[in-house]
Amino acid sequence: MIDRIRKYSLRRPYSRKILVPSEAAFNACVEHKASNLITALQEKDALAGILASLRAAYACDEKTVKKLTENLMKNRQIIEVTRLFETTDIRKYTITVLRDFYANGSKLTRTQAKLLTEVADALDPESHVVFGHERKILRSPEILNFEQVSKLPKSLSVAIYFRGKFFPTSRPHDLAYRLATAFEFAGATCHLVDPDEENRDIPNVDIALIDDPHVFRKSSEKKRQFLERVRERSRVMVMFEMDPWARGLSERISLNSDLYDRVWAMMPSLRDEDSRIEGLKASCILFPVGASELFSQHALPSERIQRADIGFCGGVEEFNFLRYFWVIGALGLKTAPKIMITNHYPDQKDVLSSLHDYVSKLASTYACLNFVRRADKRVSMVGRTSDALRLRQLLVQERSAEVGFYLRAGEHFLDFSSLDELENICETLDMKNSRYENIRINGARHFEQNYSDQAIVRHIATWF
Repeated sequence: MIDRIRKYSLRRPYSRKILVPSEAAFNACVEHKASNLITALQEKDALAGILASLRAAYACDEKTVKKLTENLMKNRQIIEVTRLFETTDIRKYTITVLRDFYANGSKLTRTQAKLLTEVADALDPESHVVFGHERKILRSPEILNFEQVSKLPKSLSVAIYFRGKFFPTSRPHDLAYRLATAFEFAGATCHLVDPDEENRDIPNVDIALIDDPHVFRKSSEKKRQFLERVRERSRVMVMFEMDPWARGLSERISLNSDLYDRVWAMMPSLRDEDSRIEGLKASCILFPVGASELFSQHALPSERIQRADIGFCGGVEEFNFLRYFWVIGALGLKTAPKIMITNHYPDQKDVLSSLHDYVSKLASTYACLNFVRRADKRVSMVGRTSDALRLRQLLVQERSAEVGFYLRAGEHFLDFSSLDELENICETLDMKNSRYENIRINGARHFEQNYSDQAIVRHIATWF
């Protein structure tokens, strides 16, 4: 395993070059072997020392963690440690172990979390970046007002060109299903088209939503030909951007802006003064939640209730690895949130069943803890924000100016930028503070009025 990590360099934000076997990664950290730790200390091998410190943390061996980190922080060693974090997949390995630890049914104890935090603070140069990044937002942006038609057209047809999976061997991706159910609930006719399928039909529709980054990624010529075919059969053609913060958006817009009518991206800060992104008309309304019946079944009551639990339900991946520091830091708090680490591993289930598992976990707590910073330190709106408000949960979210375009902190949700602030929220929740209940109800009401599936479709109808 050490040789494999040493071999491959890290490519941000999406590195696929090293595939760490789940069982191997899990066992490598959980099986605590003293001989490995002694070897790491004696040979002064920085990579072996990092891996050994992780094993010691999972094994709750406080003494060995201290010895290893002290040894690695010496002048010559810390230079090599920094180089390893900057040039190898060591961080990817670290989060894979955490993900597999939870996938195997285990949960981090407070002791394990505190020791992992100790290792991260001592060795990982990025560990302090996330905390206090936006301690105070001097001026919140005005909440955006999205135009809506008073009445939906009698017939609206939509084609959704979207990947079927997160990656080739993953469980089904649920966003295409969510979009389709949202439009159908509003009375539209939907066509789901997987661009990767051979001999696909291109229907004549009013709106075509295209998952642009994942259409013929390896052939710009084939992609152009495909988009031209869709253009011929669509009144409005929309570039659908799940991750507008990622690299490549400007280039993709410049290559095919003559075919697209607009880009749909939940990142208003990217727009210029003409409300365009890279010259293309932009809409920044939140994406629909969809699956209305499923979410309604799990939603909290609209009236006042008395509950106190808070939890995070989501993935810790390479493109959002900063969550790792929040997760282990939060679990080390005296009043710690519930942590549910999800993954995209194949589950042999259809998309609705897979989505049901996620929603039932997410809805299991009164308050939803949410993190929004990506690997490049930029903040972005994430779908869990909408999911939580649709479920009428109290949204507790990492501080971000971006969310101010949609919601107001202290009125519709709670925000934080440090572990101290998060701990204060957790402790206040534990006392069942009635002020938080007012915020929960206000947030759910604001979301329903402005960002319900029907409100979003009424806005989309203005694109014609």
